[in-house]
Amino acid sequence: MRLSTLALGALATLPLALAGEKVVDTKHRPTWCFSACDDTLSPIHFTDKNDSLGYYQSKLASPLYIASVVGCMETYCKDHALVGWDYVLNYAKEQGVEAPAYTSLLKLLPPLSSMEVIDTEVVMHNTSNMYAAPVLPNQVNFDHGRDTEWTWDDEMIMHHAFGWALWLLLGLMVIVGVANRLLTAYVAHKHRNSVDAESAGASSSKATGLTRAYTWYRGNVSTPALLGYRHLQPWGWVSIPTRLQAIAIAFYVILNLIFTLVGYHVFPENMYYSEYPTSFQLWRYVADRTGIMAFYNLPLLWMLAGRNDFLIWLTGWTYQSCNIFHRWAARVAVVQSIIHSAAYTWLERDDPYSELWAQEYWRTGVIATVAMCVLLPLSLKPIRDKVYEVFLILHICLAVVVLVMLWYHVKIFDGSYNPWLYACIGVWAFDRLLRVGRIAVLSFRTLGQQNTVATMTGGPEGLVRMSVNSSVRLHPKPGSYYFLYSPRSIKPWENHPFTLGSWEQTEAGTTLHFLFAPQAGWTRSIQKRIAKVSDGVAPSTSMRVLLEGPYGHDHPVTSYENILLIAGGSGITAILPYVFALQNESGPRHARHVTVVWVVRNAHYAADVLARELAPKHTHGIDIQVHVSREEGATASDVIDELPTDVAAEVESDDGSSSSPQESPVHEKPEGGKERDSDSDGEGHLRIRSGRPVMDTLVGRSVSQLIGAERLAVLGCGPAGMMDDLRRAVSTRYGSGEGQVSGSTIEYFEEAFMW
Repeated sequence: MRLSTLALGALATLPLALAGEKVVDTKHRPTWCFSACDDTLSPIHFTDKNDSLGYYQSKLASPLYIASVVGCMETYCKDHALVGWDYVLNYAKEQGVEAPAYTSLLKLLPPLSSMEVIDTEVVMHNTSNMYAAPVLPNQVNFDHGRDTEWTWDDEMIMHHAFGWALWLLLGLMVIVGVANRLLTAYVAHKHRNSVDAESAGASSSKATGLTRAYTWYRGNVSTPALLGYRHLQPWGWVSIPTRLQAIAIAFYVILNLIFTLVGYHVFPENMYYSEYPTSFQLWRYVADRTGIMAFYNLPLLWMLAGRNDFLIWLTGWTYQSCNIFHRWAARVAVVQSIIHSAAYTWLERDDPYSELWAQEYWRTGVIATVAMCVLLPLSLKPIRDKVYEVFLILHICLAVVVLVMLWYHVKIFDGSYNPWLYACIGVWAFDRLLRVGRIAVLSFRTLGQQNTVATMTGGPEGLVRMSVNSSVRLHPKPGSYYFLYSPRSIKPWENHPFTLGSWEQTEAGTTLHFLFAPQAGWTRSIQKRIAKVSDGVAPSTSMRVLLEGPYGHDHPVTSYENILLIAGGSGITAILPYVFALQNESGPRHARHVTVVWVVRNAHYAADVLARELAPKHTHGIDIQVHVSREEGATASDVIDELPTDVAAEVESDDGSSSSPQESPVHEKPEGGKERDSDSDGEGHLRIRSGRPVMDTLVGRSVSQLIGAERLAVLGCGPAGMMDDLRRAVSTRYGSGEGQVSGSTIEYFEEAFMW
């Protein structure tokens, strides 16, 4: 059997073992002088060398070998000899082998001029030559040994430099995210001053170059979907990012690709691989590069997966955005792991696989790679959508398998790569610790049976309302969501996210009101429990829960003069908290015109919400437009028939489609010259119509109502196709043409229930 790659690896890492250094470094190791001489003299057969002692021990026990190494260092790199030998002494001590001090060796060293100078590269192919006296390699041999060591160091430096560059990219993305938040705040402040100035009679300024650039950026980069339309709608099993997300992802992927392809130096005289073609060197470096870069990607992968992500806190990114980056980081890390494993398998192709499998580092590396590969198909959207709990459990279990196997895989490096694994564990522990802390703060009275009791109401076709009392007083905001646990269930660890609908303060704490449309699993069981209480089968709809949160973030829609809130189906649960906040905000109200558009297909469902959360008494000054789609045969009249009398009396209804301009509300022209709906009188109106609205028409109508420097906030939550229509409608409104406005005039916010 030929010399295996493992033996070559041992030879290559001898300086590391001797130096006792960490793998990560940014300069040549101080032991390079000794290592270069060792490389050139290793092929020499000395008469006093006992190979049965082991690879390293046989060298340290050979006076002829030691004298030859010392003579080599004194001849070719005298200034670096002493530091190299100090590391040899430390290693010899660890191995229980006595090695003389360097000064003692110099006294015993024969005159350098008397030592035979040989061509070690010729001798290495003639195993019959045995030397009974110290020898010196020639200058060419030493140069090859030095180049071998320096090349190895340069490659290792390059591997880790490229790895750290990925983290610099992350730092750059954080800086961009923070800058974007600051820029958004600055633009909002500037526009607020413009509105105040116009109110005082000042004229607005013309568009500047910066304004035009920002408008182009909003219309062509930050807002549109990748290819102009699909974002929430997947292409088959693949989720489509926005254009800005795609640019960041592409930069990350291309950077990883470039770092995998460049920076390799191979030469025929490399003494680590003298028996093999230069392609062997290349694949060894590729194998190391991809394995090391995969390790650098692992902490990023773990960081982007948690609920408590400091990147979200710093940049204002949504959890959904971080989750998209998490998936791409996972794909890159898996591809790198596959290349790493495949390259080493090819390098070891002549060795029996049973012998390789018997080695712990090999076996655990294979298992880790397989586990990572299995994670990818188990994370596809159809599996997440249909069996999320199964996906989550398998995801956690396989992630643990990966970390444990990698721990044993890199054990041969004596802890040099453990910090990357510690980082993954630390990120995971930090997230879990904060989760427990949030639960403890919000639910500590549950232990005393005093608080955090959920009460439920709802019907078989409507939303389920759940009110939960927290253990402390909170200051909730719209856009927040909480995870609820049922500690008395057979699966107390199971938790589900619920969007906060409204809230009220009590003496003991805060009552949080949640609304949700029952799906499969726990939410469906809650609906069934309510039905049993209604039928007299169950005694109460109260249940004890644990509360974790808040998560999410508050979109600053209330700071805009015009607000367009659009919901589809159960997406109304994301819109209602903003309606609640607008009705209950303290101080002067910035919003001058608020419109809620809700597209719903079930008459009972619509009537349920209109009779409660969107009843006229709760929506003063807000225009409500309900569009009843025809999938289930419902009409506007069906909704009105199910409304309470006092609410039905407030409804303005028609059974035509609102998708055509002819059916839009009548317009008047105010003194400012811009169109304003005749119903924008501050009192609010409730309209119920049949048919679906056109998103572009809704956005265009709201834009046409802007006066002067007023701004428009558009917030949407609903089915994927509807939200993609809305995103495209907003992105096409940026510009300088007719019906278009500057980039700071419209802001698009999107709530997507994606996990």
